[in-house]
Amino acid sequence: MKLKSEMLSNVLTIMLWVLVASSAITFLCTIVYVIDVDLYIDYAYSLDGIVDIMSRVLYISIIVLYLIWIYRVHMDLNTIMPNYPRSPGMALVCNMVPLFNFYGLPSTYSKMGKSLITISAARKQGYNLQGLAIYLIIFLLVSNGLNRAVLNAGTEASSTLLILSGAANIVIYSIYLTLCIQVTRGLRNAQIKETPATPIPDKPDWVSSGFTNEIKG
Repeated sequence: MKLKSEMLSNVLTIMLWVLVASSAITFLCTIVYVIDVDLYIDYAYSLDGIVDIMSRVLYISIIVLYLIWIYRVHMDLNTIMPNYPRSPGMALVCNMVPLFNFYGLPSTYSKMGKSLITISAARKQGYNLQGLAIYLIIFLLVSNGLNRAVLNAGTEASSTLLILSGAANIVIYSIYLTLCIQVTRGLRNAQIKETPATPIPDKPDWVSSGFTNEIKG
């Protein structure tokens, strides 16, 4: 059985890698800005502007793709584990509803991890997901708070605030990338474990009887 989320998992992983790389470039440009404004204008301003535009488009694309992906992941989970405690629709609610998603997001991965732990082949990914769920909620709160502070401060944002905000963005994007990789591996391992082996058919009666007649002859 092919996983419904497999193709989207591969695409989302690539896009998240690009997002992490672009946020790292933005972070480096911010450091240059903090050290020397003239150096930033001469060498980093154009690059920072291009990367910023690309990152915004990529970020929106990832949000849309992520919601489709998390829905299909839960379709796979409900197929592999019929008693899985969360439906695809509820998974979307947990990820989309403001404020509620501060509970819904980490609980989504915590439940995945708890269920995958019960399958020996996916136990490692299950423990990893449970651990990452804790870091996810912590850095979501930190990243949202720092980004809001930067927006409120505008051009008067301090150097420390800019650097902390950039670093927090890299961390949160890296967590999502790691979650995507662990979920993909866990589902693949769980699928292999839960897929029954193809039974070897018994030999037809005419084969055994023919072989017996040859021996007698």
